[in-house]
Amino acid sequence: AMTQNGLSAPRGLMMSGITVLYVADGGNHRVLFYDVSSFTSGMNAGNLLGQYDETSFTAPVPVYTKGYADNGPNKFGFSGSTFLSIDGTNNRVFISDSTNNRVLVYALAADNTFGDRVPDNVLGQPNYYSRAAATTQNGMTGPRGMNFDSVNNRLFVACNGNHRVTVYDTAAITDGENATNVLGQPNFTASAAAATQNGMNTPRGLAYDSTNTRLFVADNLNNRVLAYAVSAITNGQNATNVLGQADYATSTAANTQAGMNGPRGLSYDSTNTRLFVAQNGNHRVTVYGVSSITNGQNATNILGQGTYTATATSNAQGGMNDPRGVAYNGTNTLLYVAQYGSNRVTVYGVSAITDGESALNILGQSSYAGTTAAATQNGMNSPIGLAFEGTQKRVFVLDSNNNRLTIYDGDGTDSAAAAATNNSFFFMLGL
Repeated sequence: AMTQNGLSAPRGLMMSGITVLYVADGGNHRVLFYDVSSFTSGMNAGNLLGQYDETSFTAPVPVYTKGYADNGPNKFGFSGSTFLSIDGTNNRVFISDSTNNRVLVYALAADNTFGDRVPDNVLGQPNYYSRAAATTQNGMTGPRGMNFDSVNNRLFVACNGNHRVTVYDTAAITDGENATNVLGQPNFTASAAAATQNGMNTPRGLAYDSTNTRLFVADNLNNRVLAYAVSAITNGQNATNVLGQADYATSTAANTQAGMNGPRGLSYDSTNTRLFVAQNGNHRVTVYGVSSITNGQNATNILGQGTYTATATSNAQGGMNDPRGVAYNGTNTLLYVAQYGSNRVTVYGVSAITDGESALNILGQSSYAGTTAAATQNGMNSPIGLAFEGTQKRVFVLDSNNNRLTIYDGDGTDSAAAAATNNSFFFMLGL
């Protein structure tokens, strides 16, 4: 047990004099101290090493209900970080720390740069050293995609383990605060997966259309994208439209112009009313015109494949390997695609798209043929989440298997070699 009087796979014992017993509590990654001048069955430990809260780094405070490797989770690290969202209005960044079942909130300076690497708030957990999954109004299970509504100060969070999207009022954030609404489930305690008009099955990416107050949800295992009218939300409300399927009851994967296979990341282009959908199962990004939506409508364009029936992985300049996250740069009409399988981010010119067009540039590799994972300043290991910050023209990359957020200077239009080696600005969170 992860308690003051519990143990998990104890490994070793040692006495100090005749009064203090040290117990190596292997399963809880800690050493407990017991005062054995007198014994009581089930007695509490009097002190410990290895598990602390984050209130003091000069005199660490022991926590008996925490038992994870590397004193995790803690205030500084990530575990399975996946997606992020930038709030440019209030100068904040939200990061979904998925394995820790939480969202971390970082304050930015007025110019949208980081002043420090310390989060200011946490959602999904009451504190920074808790990580339990929960199907409650203030809990999370595997948060993934997020998107921020700057007009109404709302954060949308896709919790894939709870098969739902929760909505948070972020005008003023309190650690572990309750969500205000839920989509995909009728209430905050339900968690069943469903292929229905008001259900979800493992939602991943989100995109928000502020002009039409619509939320797009990549409903991954239902192989579809759902659209919701969210000017006013009713818990468990019906979706208004579906892409990838002809109706709400079908969930089959397809490599067709209208079909999808494993939609992950989403990004919305408000100027041209386009939705970009990364499909890792088909190794492609499809583009949909969504000024008005017809259920199951065809995509207008495709990246990563030359045709809608092709599905092969490719590390070529025009190919893709397991695309996960996408981000749109409206200033320069560029699309960034995180290719999880090739450990890289590729950049596409999308003012006018030619199906299967070549990428303009690359981050994370020195050439398009390179695929090696690396924990270096110019390398990546399975990137997922992406965001473009327009004030400083910087690309944010959640480098998932390196458990870090890296930030690249520029809009990604440098040459491939320069983009991979240019360290004029590099910022990292999580390690």
